Amino acid sequence: MLTSLAKMPIVFPSPSVDDHRRFLISFLFSGCLIPGPKECVERAYRDFSRTAKGITKDDEGKERKRSAHALVETFLREAISTEWVRDGFDEWHQRCCGKICEHYARNGFANFRIGQAQKWLNMSVKYILSLSEAGLYSALPSSSLRDVAHVPLDDFILTVTDAYLRVPLRCPWSQISEYNIYMNVQQWIHGIYPDSAPIDIEFHLYNKEAARRREARS
Repeated sequence: MLTSLAKMPIVFPSPSVDDHRRFLISFLFSGCLIPGPKECVERAYRDFSRTAKGITKDDEGKERKRSAHALVETFLREAISTEWVRDGFDEWHQRCCGKICEHYARNGFANFRIGQAQKWLNMSVKYILSLSEAGLYSALPSSSLRDVAHVPLDDFILTVTDAYLRVPLRCPWSQISEYNIYMNVQQWIHGIYPDSAPIDIEFHLYNKEAARRREARS
């Protein structure tokens, strides 16, 4: 078979710029060249799952994970198809985080916390917005989503905000158990930079901390 293929006059075209871009982005999304909401939710899950030990330790846990992914994907699709005002998004976000925690509690994993739910939902939103801005997701999110999307709280963000902004949080992000504690941090960060979209604040602060850590390792 290989010999017969070698004799065929096949000319492989050079990959386009978009082909190269999709090849590189596929490493973030488990090899998917055209990622969408499903892949964003799956990627965001990996960003927090190390903090939820035992979440998929048995067959029941695998089904729990599958149904939770479907739930968060529903939330993400709602986020990108709705025109938002800030208060409305905040109320919606609180309901979604509560429903994610309730889903796990009903299905045998009561230790799932608001801190983990916010990371999953917020990173899903960040990924879909970044794909859209890079021209890699054709169904454009609503124009208002970028203005209201929250800062994904994680170790990078809390390190840089504690160093420069004295953000009021005294526990690991994954251990946040009350939504008002989480929201206090969001309001604190936005209050420091009131003229910037929270997700844009996060983008630059995250990259700043990532660069600092790279330099520390070198």
